[in-house]
Amino acid sequence: TGAALTNSTPVITKVQEPLLVLTKDLIQTTADAGDLVGVVFTVTNKGTASAYDLSITDVLNPFYFDTNASIAVALPTGYVFSVISNGFTVHSDTNSATGTNTMEPGEYLSFTCQVTMAQSMPLNTSITNTATLGYDSLAGTNIYAIQRSRTTNATDTIQGLNLTIAKSLYGTSETNIPPDSVTTNVQIGERVTYKIDVSIPESTVTNLQVVDVLPVGMAFITNSMRLDTNGFGGTLGVVSKYVAMGAGLVAAAWVLLFAGVCRTWRRVSGTAADLGSRQSNKFALLLGPLLGLTALLLHSFVDFNFHIPANAILAITLMAVVSSCQRFSTEKHWKAPKLPAKLQAQAPARADRAVLERARLLARSGKPEEAKKLLQAFPQDFKDSQLRADADKQLAALGGTP
Repeated sequence: TGAALTNSTPVITKVQEPLLVLTKDLIQTTADAGDLVGVVFTVTNKGTASAYDLSITDVLNPFYFDTNASIAVALPTGYVFSVISNGFTVHSDTNSATGTNTMEPGEYLSFTCQVTMAQSMPLNTSITNTATLGYDSLAGTNIYAIQRSRTTNATDTIQGLNLTIAKSLYGTSETNIPPDSVTTNVQIGERVTYKIDVSIPESTVTNLQVVDVLPVGMAFITNSMRLDTNGFGGTLGVVSKYVAMGAGLVAAAWVLLFAGVCRTWRRVSGTAADLGSRQSNKFALLLGPLLGLTALLLHSFVDFNFHIPANAILAITLMAVVSSCQRFSTEKHWKAPKLPAKLQAQAPARADRAVLERARLLARSGKPEEAKKLLQAFPQDFKDSQLRADADKQLAALGGTP
């Protein structure tokens, strides 16, 4: 029989690992376009071993942040700051002495950076941003190229400022001494002026509209609005693409109209020698509406002239009359009628001739009274002046009157 086997005492091997906790805090929680926002990262090693190769990466959305304007404000020794294409990183400096670029158990580090809000940042928007911390458990790798790498995240939210609007009574038209109405008490027929203050944070704002719904019993006075930009540091006049397209279409219509006038002018204006000898009204038909359009257009530079429907309809009508004069500048607007159109145009004259011929036959057949009645009933319907003259002559021969 063999000897009895015995077991050795257990050997306990405890794995030591780092455990880093990342927090991210904002120095300010609200911002508008162009603001510098401070960001504080804190890292604590709650594990039982040192952490190596630390790297904090903060990816920024370029719609909200200027990704090229981030800066480091305060970094501990052993760490460097780098701007990347879509944000920035804070990472261990491999050129620093060992111990300065690592985190020992229980150690606490703080990193402060600044980011810049982009000009495209919209109003009243909550922006959530997440930073990622990566680290590993060994200084480099061992002969087996094995180490444990970990990541952890931290999130913060910044609130974009919103515009504010306030309405107040600016004044009334009451001038009597003593006044018949004071403060907010007004009378029928009295003009009331309101002031609307709109405060816009730094941002890019499009299609801004201020709508004031008036109560029953009040009416808006046309062209009474005035825009006061005193104290406003931004830029006005940036129009939307739809407004630009509309303005382009209107401008194109006016340019094409006046180009047509230039082509037509010399065809209808004639010379000084023609004055008093020409019977055509072509030039007057062009010049009259053109002067009216010019007056409307000049007036629109100082007033909202075409906001009045009657003026807009008048302008369109005058433009149509001016455009019709272009038929005098070229032959291409004149079309020779085809056979069906000719027959249709000649049909009334043919009918008139038939009536006249019928009256002649009745007179020759001894029925002058019937011929007289027919001619008295139909001359006013004759389309041809010569036929009308023939009908009147034949009626007179029968002893009748038109």
